[in-house]
Amino acid sequence: MKDLLEIGVIVAGLTLTAFTPLAAKEPTKDWSKTLSGVWEIKEGVTMGRPMTEQEKDGATIVVDKDAIVTYDAEKNELYRAKYSIDASEQPMQINMVTDMKGQERSIALGILKMNGDDRWSLAYALPGNDRPTKFQSPEGSKVMYFKLRRDESKQGLTPSVDGAGQLSD
Repeated sequence: MKDLLEIGVIVAGLTLTAFTPLAAKEPTKDWSKTLSGVWEIKEGVTMGRPMTEQEKDGATIVVDKDAIVTYDAEKNELYRAKYSIDASEQPMQINMVTDMKGQERSIALGILKMNGDDRWSLAYALPGNDRPTKFQSPEGSKVMYFKLRRDESKQGLTPSVDGAGQLSD
């Protein structure tokens, strides 16, 4: 009986030892580094309506370590939010909290999917609506859906830190 108990303790110890290093070595990816940069909208659907070429042309999304900012073709700020990502969920979840002067704080819940380091998809519900579960924006929904591509030609642009609402070089 004593031998069986010792064997059980040894097996349990070996099992824990065998799996602990795997968990410890698993890196936690910093998605803010992957997302940081300047992005162009390749495809967009707003509440079921596809964006026109004119709406997409020149629109820029700039992401840094904790903020996501959308600019129009004239570099005027349209939307600014602080974001957080939960990569433990599939698809990954993103929460965006409005961070604009003169606007009440609101939370938009979304999902995102990376396609390499230079493309990603984002679907989010307008504030007050449930987080989408699919990368689509059905007609009549309160969901925005975008396919984004890194814009290498604008990598020097950064969000204005003073909240002036302009994109600076």
